[in-house]
Amino acid sequence: MVKLALSFREAAKALGIDRNRLLRSLIREGKLRTIPWGKRTRIPLAEVERLAREGFSLGSRAKPRAQRGRPARQDPEALRKLDLTKL
Repeated sequence: MVKLALSFREAAKALGIDRNRLLRSLIREGKLRTIPWGKRTRIPLAEVERLAREGFSLGSRAKPRAQRGRPARQDPEALRKLDLTKL
């Protein structure tokens, strides 16, 4: 069964990015659309696929921070090869 909308955690995992920093920045900047889903907010699967296809760049508001743990994957080629059927 394919999901029509993903949680923030699922979308960040599919894109290989940090949920709390990068994903929310993309939403704030209007590069990623969200929809209300009951009492929660979800990200349409089509939006995640579009972002993976087109790639993205951060605006001037994002500030770099010291790397902790696994770095966020921002390689456009890696984003194009996403397999979203396993979510």
